[in-house]
Amino acid sequence: MKKLFVSFSIFALGLSVISFVPQKDAKAEEILKNLSSKSKSYTSIKADFTYSVKSEDIDEKRDGKLILSGEKYRYNLFGVIKICDGKSIAEVNEMDEEIILTSVNYNDPDEMSPKDMFTIYEKGFKYRFIKDITENGKTLHVIELYPEVEKDSPYRRITLDIDKDDLTMKRVEFSHKTTSKVFTFTINKYEFNSVIPAGTFKVDCSIRENFDCDDQRGAK
Repeated sequence: MKKLFVSFSIFALGLSVISFVPQKDAKAEEILKNLSSKSKSYTSIKADFTYSVKSEDIDEKRDGKLILSGEKYRYNLFGVIKICDGKSIAEVNEMDEEIILTSVNYNDPDEMSPKDMFTIYEKGFKYRFIKDITENGKTLHVIELYPEVEKDSPYRRITLDIDKDDLTMKRVEFSHKTTSKVFTFTINKYEFNSVIPAGTFKVDCSIRENFDCDDQRGAK
C-alpha cells in the first residue's frame, strides 16, 4: 500500500512520440501555474475520490477519502489508512490489525505525497495542452505530462483534467510504462479550508492500541 498515491505507483496507455512533445507548452504552463498557486493558498483540502485500475484483465474501482494540510496528509483506501505528519508515515491495516511506521523519504520516487499531484509538473516533466472537454456541464482542460528522462519515471504519460472555472483537479490518470495498466484518481467532492481535528495526522503506535506495531523509522 506504500505506492497507492504514486500509483497518486498509482495516480490511456499512451504511446505518443515523446520526442515531439515541447519542453514547455505556454498554455499548459499557465493553467498548471494557476492550479498550483490556488492549491497552495488553501490551509486544508478534503476530498472524496474514486481510484480505479484498468488493464486487459483488470477493471477495479474503489472509493476513498483524503485530508491534506501542507506536508501532512491522511487517506484511506483498500482497508488501509495512510497518515503522514510531515516527517513520519503510518500505514494502518485494519484487516491485519497492523501498523507500520516509516520515515518520509523524499528521494524515493514511490513516496509521493497527494499534494504533489497539484505541482507534479514543476520538476522532471514536459507538458502540453491537449484540448478542452465538456463533462457534466463543466469545461475541463486536458493536459498531458511526459517524463523528461524516461528512466526516472514509472509512467509513460500522466493526464490531468482541470476544471476551467474553479481551477480544481478533477482527474489524474497514470499510464504505466511497462504494463498495460492505467491508474486513475477522480475527485468527486472537495472541501477547502476546513478546521482539521487534533490528532488527525498523529503518527505513532497508539493510533490503534491493540494492533501490532512495527516501527521501522530507525532501520538502516
